[in-house]
Amino acid sequence: AELKKQINTRVTSDLRQIVSMASSDPDALSEIEETVFPITEPKACLEDLQQKILSDFPEGPKTHYEIKFVSEDLKEHLSPAFYLTPPIDAAADNVIYINQGKSYQTEQTLYTTLAHEGYPGHLYQTTYFLATDPALVRNLLNYPGYVEGWATYVECLAYDYSGVDTFTAEVFRLNTSYSLGLYC
Repeated sequence: AELKKQINTRVTSDLRQIVSMASSDPDALSEIEETVFPITEPKACLEDLQQKILSDFPEGPKTHYEIKFVSEDLKEHLSPAFYLTPPIDAAADNVIYINQGKSYQTEQTLYTTLAHEGYPGHLYQTTYFLATDPALVRNLLNYPGYVEGWATYVECLAYDYSGVDTFTAEVFRLNTSYSLGLYC
């Protein structure tokens, strides 16, 4: 009951803020629908994010990653993108898959999706953790709420890194928060 109340409070707050922003500039929301992020190529997005996060996060270890695309046969069954956590004995094998078949994977969402999966999201989180030389048993433990919470948090921060104006970034961030609240 307490969680439901907190979620409802957040959803209501997000919606009120969006309405307030829209009323301050009635044409703004329709213009936002047409927003194209300045960087739309996957590798360029990740390179841009690696540089821009340095103002907020410690530099991560030098690491290799590959961007791959989901095969045609699996497009309708997989999420828009995902990071494959590397095996314990091959920590340098970092791969992010992008599903180009999802109709909701657009140029508006690719940058923040790659922030979620790459920098400063799952890839950064994993490689940074592994660079601390943790006890091997810590590689066996899994905390999905923490891992996904972190990635969602930095996904929302990425609107500020994306190159869109502050107003647009805030509307996108509020919309993401609102949508996640509705899912909950």
